[in-house]
Amino acid sequence: MNRPNIIFILSDQHSPFFTGYAGHDLVTTPNLDGLAASGTRFTNAYTPSPLCVPARLDMISGMYSADTCVYHNSDLPPPDLPSFARDLSESGYRTCLVGKAHYIGEDQYCGYQERPYGDLRGIGHQADPYRGANPDLEGINGIGHHPSGGTFKLAGPSGIPEYQTGESIITHESVKWLQIHRALHRDTPFLLSVQYPKPHFPLNPPSQWFDHYREEAKGRLTPSRREALGIPTHRVSWDNYLGYGATQEDLDRALAAYCGQVSYLDECIGHLLDSVEHLGFTDNTIIIYSADHGEMAGAHGLWHKCLFFEESVRVPMIFAGPGIDPNQRNESLVSLLDMYPTFCELAGIDAPATCRGTSLVPCFSGAMLSEERMTFSEIAWRRDWRGCMIRWQDMKYCWYPDGASELYDLATDPGENTNRTDDPDCQAAKDFLHAELMAFWKPDELGRRLARNGRIDYNKGANVAFQYALPDGVVADAWP
Repeated sequence: MNRPNIIFILSDQHSPFFTGYAGHDLVTTPNLDGLAASGTRFTNAYTPSPLCVPARLDMISGMYSADTCVYHNSDLPPPDLPSFARDLSESGYRTCLVGKAHYIGEDQYCGYQERPYGDLRGIGHQADPYRGANPDLEGINGIGHHPSGGTFKLAGPSGIPEYQTGESIITHESVKWLQIHRALHRDTPFLLSVQYPKPHFPLNPPSQWFDHYREEAKGRLTPSRREALGIPTHRVSWDNYLGYGATQEDLDRALAAYCGQVSYLDECIGHLLDSVEHLGFTDNTIIIYSADHGEMAGAHGLWHKCLFFEESVRVPMIFAGPGIDPNQRNESLVSLLDMYPTFCELAGIDAPATCRGTSLVPCFSGAMLSEERMTFSEIAWRRDWRGCMIRWQDMKYCWYPDGASELYDLATDPGENTNRTDDPDCQAAKDFLHAELMAFWKPDELGRRLARNGRIDYNKGANVAFQYALPDGVVADAWP
C-alpha cells in the first residue's frame, strides 16, 4: 500500500462509555459502531489532560503539559512546539484541519497547510440564544461566553437550524475539501483532521435528537452529592456545576440533551464516512475517531471534565482502514500522545525524540503494548483544581498538592467506588505509583511551568462570539 491518506475525526468531551459499541443502554451511535466493527478500538485510551487546550496541544506535539507548560485554556504554547501536522506537511502530505482546533495565540495553523473553516477566531460553546439566554439576540455578534450553570438550566432542543450548526457546516466543508482533493490532487496523500465541537456543552442538540431521548432519560440520574468530596477537584467540580442546585428535571433534560448531541455527532460522522466511500478513498485511507477528553455526564453525581474518573479522563479511540484487523478490541494502555508516532509511522517518517508516545501500528494486527507501560494525565486549571494521575496495569493513582490522593484497582472496582489509598493491602502499589508520579510531575516545579509561556486574557476582547445573526434573523452556530 502507498502512503495512506489519514482522516482524523476528533470530537470534544465525548465520554467513551456513551457509544453503542461500548454497551451503553440508551444512546445510539450506529456509524461509530460500524467504524469500530471494521477496525480496532482501544478500550484503555487516555487523554494527557481532561481539559480542551492542554489535551489538544499535548496531542499534536506528542508531549505532556509537564513538557509544554500548557495547563489552562488560555495558555500560550511554546514557539517551538512540535506538530505531527507540520511533520506530515514537510514529508509531502496535503494537510487540512476543518473545525475546532482551540489553539491559543498567533499560530492558528499549528503545522496544517489549510484551515478552510474553523475557530481561527472566536470563543465557542455559547448558550443557544433561543433557549432563553438571549431571546432578543442582543449583542450576539459581540463578545460572548457560556456560564457553567447554564449547562443544566438551558439544556434542551436547539432553535438553530440544523443546516447552520457547527457540526453540519464542518461536515460539509470537509466533504468539499475531499472533493477538491480528488479532482486536483488525487495522487498526493493527505491528512484531513475533522474536529467537531460537540458533544461539549451547551447541551442543545437538534430537536429531533432531544425528543428521541426525552422520555427514556427520565429518572436515570438523581440529584446526589458524592460522599468523597474531600478530594479537591471533586469538591470544586460540584460547586462549579451542581452547587447551585440541579433538580431532577434539570438532570433529565441534561442527559437527554447530551445523548442527543452524541447521536447527532454520530449522524454527521455517518455523512462524512459515506462521502469518503462515494469519492473512492476507502481503499487507501485510515480513519481514526477519538475525543480530546471525556465527560462525567452524571457519573458519581458529577458533570463536565477536569477530573480523573474514567468518564472524564478516558477517550474513545478507533482506527479503521486497510491493514487494520476488523472488529478487534485492544486493551493496551494508550494515550492521545500516541497519535503523533502512529501518524508518522503511517507516513513513513520518524517521530521526533521529544515525542512521549508510542506508535500503535503494531496493534492494528493484534499486538499488545507492554504491560509495564504507564500513562499520565494532568490538570492545573485553577489553584484549587490541580492534580496528576498515573495509570499502570489495573491500578490508578491520583495525587493533589494538598496531600489528598486516590487509589483504585480498576480490575475489581471499574466504577471507582472504593478509594483504597489508605488500604494497607495496597501500600506497596501506592508507594510505587506515588514515586513514579512524583518523578514525572515534579510538583515543586509546577509554579515555574505555569508561568513560562504567558496567557491570553479572554475578558479583554481576545475573542469574539461565534454565533452570528444572519440578515433573515436566523442564527448560525458557526464562525463567519
